[in-house]
Amino acid sequence: MYLDVDILTFLRISYLLAASLVLLLVLIPPLGSRFVAYGARKTSPPSSAEREKEATAKGKQRQSPVQQALDAAATIQVPHSWFTSFYVLSVVLSTVWAVQILGKGFLFRIVADAVSGSSADPDNSMTVEQVKLTWILMLLQGCRRLFECLAFYKPSESRMWVGHWLLGLGFYSAMSVSVWVEGSSSLGRHDFRFLTEVAVPAPSLRSFLCVLGFLMASGVQHDCHTYLSSLKSPPSSTSGSTSQVSSQTDTYRIPTHPAFNRILTPHYFCECLIYLFLTIAAAPRGYWINRTLGCALVFVAVNLGVTARGTREWYRRRFGGASIEGKYNMIPFIY
Repeated sequence: MYLDVDILTFLRISYLLAASLVLLLVLIPPLGSRFVAYGARKTSPPSSAEREKEATAKGKQRQSPVQQALDAAATIQVPHSWFTSFYVLSVVLSTVWAVQILGKGFLFRIVADAVSGSSADPDNSMTVEQVKLTWILMLLQGCRRLFECLAFYKPSESRMWVGHWLLGLGFYSAMSVSVWVEGSSSLGRHDFRFLTEVAVPAPSLRSFLCVLGFLMASGVQHDCHTYLSSLKSPPSSTSGSTSQVSSQTDTYRIPTHPAFNRILTPHYFCECLIYLFLTIAAAPRGYWINRTLGCALVFVAVNLGVTARGTREWYRRRFGGASIEGKYNMIPFIY
C-alpha cells in the first residue's frame, strides 16, 4: 500500500468534520459574525462583528488579543468571483482522474490501494457502469456551474473570507475522488477497451430515476441562477459612501419567480437534490446509498443550510419581514 490509511474513512470523516466546523462557526457568535456571511449578504446592515468594532473604535486597547486575532483573520478575503475556481478545479480533476483510471495510472493505484475493509471486495463495490454514470454526472455538474459563472458574471466588489474559498477547493477535490473510489475494486479488475466503453447498456431502474431526478434538479437550479442573475446589475459608479450604499440597495430585488414562492433558496434545495441523486446512483452492491457521497451530502446540506439561514436574515433586514413570511429557508416543509 502507498498510503497507510483507509481513504474511504478519511474522506467520510473529512466531510463530517467540515460540516461540524461550519456549524461551530454559526453556534459561536464571535466566529459566525466574522466568518460566515459572504457575497451579497455582506452588504446588509452592520453585523454584530461590525457593531463590536464600532463600539471599540474609540479605544482599541479595550479589545482582547483574541478579538484582535479574529478581526485580523476576518480581513483575509478573496473576491467572491473566485467561486469560478471551484468549477474549474472540478472539471480539471474529473478529467485527470478519468485519464488515471483508464490508464491505471500511478495516482489511481495510490488511491485504490488505500481502500480497505469490505469496500475492497468486488462484491461490495460499485460496478464499472455506476462509476461511469456518476463520473459523467459530476462532470456535467462542474461544466454547467462553470458555464453559469462565466455567462452570468457581473462586476462586483463582493468578497468572501479565504476560509470559504479553501473549504470549497477541498470539497471539489474530494468529490472528484468520491464519485468513483467505492468502485476502485471493480475498476482495478476491469479491462478498458474503447469499443466496449462507448457502448451504452440499458440502465437499471434506479439509475434511470436518479439520472432523471439529477437532470430535473439541474434544470431548475439553472433556471433559478439565470433568474437571480437578472435581478441585479453592476453597481453604479456614483461616488460617495451614501450613494454607494444606495446603489447596492437598488441592485437587488425580491425574487418573484415561482420557484421562490415558498422557498427562499430553491437553488440550494436543488443542489442538495443533485448530490442526493448522485448518492443513490452510486450505491454499491447491497447498499441503498453510497456512504462516502452520503457524508458529502451532509456537508452540502449543512453548509447551504447555514447560508440559507443567513439569506433569510438578509431578506428580513433589506426588505422587511413580509418578504420572508410563510417561506421555508431551503427544504420545503422541513427547514
